[in-house]
Amino acid sequence: MINYRFNLYAVICGVLCFVCDTATTQHCCYGFLGVGRRTFPQNKSVAKTSFCVVGAKDSYDVGFCCLGTTRREAGSAKKFRQIDYDYVHELATYAKDGGVKHFHYVSSAGANKNSSILYGRVKGEIEEALSNMSFERLSIYRPMLLKRKEKARIVEVLFGILFKPVECISPQTVVTHCDLLARALINNCETTPKASVEIVYNREIYQLEKLGHQ
Repeated sequence: MINYRFNLYAVICGVLCFVCDTATTQHCCYGFLGVGRRTFPQNKSVAKTSFCVVGAKDSYDVGFCCLGTTRREAGSAKKFRQIDYDYVHELATYAKDGGVKHFHYVSSAGANKNSSILYGRVKGEIEEALSNMSFERLSIYRPMLLKRKEKARIVEVLFGILFKPVECISPQTVVTHCDLLARALINNCETTPKASVEIVYNREIYQLEKLGHQ
């Protein structure tokens, strides 16, 4: 069990990384506001809307956004952009207005605003938009293939099989376990940034996760 040396009020969006590792949030936060498209575990009073919100508070210390989907899951390019750009930007605005100084955003290894691929292009565009919001500190994470506790996407299953031999030798090269990613984000709250906006690649995500074991 990691013994965190701080207690925070956090805004958390997206159940992917954080709520699948509830022990992490319980040991680093006094409380949190959860925003997501799915029900949060152990939450019995979820608003019946496209988002669920729990534990609302007037101000927060840190924000974590793990929200994301694919064009296939969203149903169209327009809906995909609404979730991966509009909703993320709206959450970041809420966090900024709520006093958040350090905002964490889980992006993708292929993020590039000039990409011809919709997924990577939208990820790159929202990265740029967040960078222009003047957070005191912005941490953007670019994990590789995500290994989930939830039902994995088809493409993740296929690539998981393809890259299995590489994963056995050098996992930080090809995969990112969601619980590992969650701990890395938490641990990064204690590090000293080299710049106000930082891009955290997969090898660095693994390094941050190890900080909790020192």
